[in-house]
Amino acid sequence: MSRDSLELSRRRLLATVGGIGAVGATAGVGTGAYFTDRKRFTNAITAGAVEIDFDCDSCSVVDDRLTFAFDGIDRGTTDSIAVDLAVGTNPARLWLRTDCPPAFDPLGDALTVEFDVAGETVADGSLSSVARSVASGIRLDDGCLEPETPVEIELAWELSETAPEHLAGETAAFSAELVAEQCRHVDEADVSNPFAGQGSCEDAPGCPACVPLGKADDLDERMPIEPSTADPATWLPIDEGPGSGEYFLFVQDAEIKDGAETTAIQFELVDGDGNPGPQLCAVRIKGGPNTNEIEFEPPRASTGALLSTLENPGGRLPAISNVEVDVCADEVR
Repeated sequence: MSRDSLELSRRRLLATVGGIGAVGATAGVGTGAYFTDRKRFTNAITAGAVEIDFDCDSCSVVDDRLTFAFDGIDRGTTDSIAVDLAVGTNPARLWLRTDCPPAFDPLGDALTVEFDVAGETVADGSLSSVARSVASGIRLDDGCLEPETPVEIELAWELSETAPEHLAGETAAFSAELVAEQCRHVDEADVSNPFAGQGSCEDAPGCPACVPLGKADDLDERMPIEPSTADPATWLPIDEGPGSGEYFLFVQDAEIKDGAETTAIQFELVDGDGNPGPQLCAVRIKGGPNTNEIEFEPPRASTGALLSTLENPGGRLPAISNVEVDVCADEVR
């Protein structure tokens, strides 16, 4: 997927909060709403305004955040997005802080990214991990940034060819807040991170208790198990336990051996209308004599990856015979 080529003039955004400017814009990958007019954010100030110029291939303003939005990405795709930032009038210091990613973010966890500032890598890893690592704020300039001298931030990304097929329909975002401070108002020796004290990304809340919801049994009679469709007949019913007759496993991906036996599945827990069910906290996949137990922390609506049976004594993965699911106690209806 190639970056959209748009003829855009330089965008100027003005934002001030007590002499410090906070401003956001959006650069989209895939679909997005582009802004074509000057967007101005102002508040009462006492020490002058900080004007920030944005120059990028495709920009839009969404909720006052600089956001790289990802959707419709095919497996094996790689690309990058770059944004030039410059102060328009007076020398200034620039800081950036990312928003914390969702606790469950399949595409964000699968995307491999590198976040560069002025050609130097400041963070790399999954999109989610990079967002967490920059959440406490980083400075973008080396000393004061002179007017009309841009600093480039770039986000290079890749979705592996081996990523689960269903991720092509997922979305993710990398959002950040920018703060600018005029250099003439604060000596370099007194400079501090304006985001200090706001904390890093907190862990998502866990389960008060992880309790059994039920079992999808006799799956060896449904071989091969293939990804589900909108037809509920393709969903795997919970047919034992408290969730019997109410919840289903919507299979998002499957690994089929020799075209006949399913040895691994990735699924989302849904109700009879296809709506997300309670959050999963543990799953047990049985095949042959062994059971593969997987715990999720934090809990989630989908397994997020293929879960397989365990190898039998002969070193082969047996077909799935049943799947048991546990959910957060306070979410069981």
